[in-house]
Amino acid sequence: MAKEKVRYPCKCNKTDPEHTKEDSGEGWMRYVCSSCGKVKFAWRAHGAKNLDEK
Repeated sequence: MAKEKVRYPCKCNKTDPEHTKEDSGEGWMRYVCSSCGKVKFAWRAHGAKNLDEK
């Protein structure tokens, strides 16, 4: 996975925490908050799955 540091909003109490952004190369991104350690997965627009579909 390619990793980089980005500013990304988080629900933790820090206003604008730095996240480690990891690109899987398979259509999704993983963001890890440097403040609270919470992990968020986000699908890229092209070829991504709709997470609301069952």
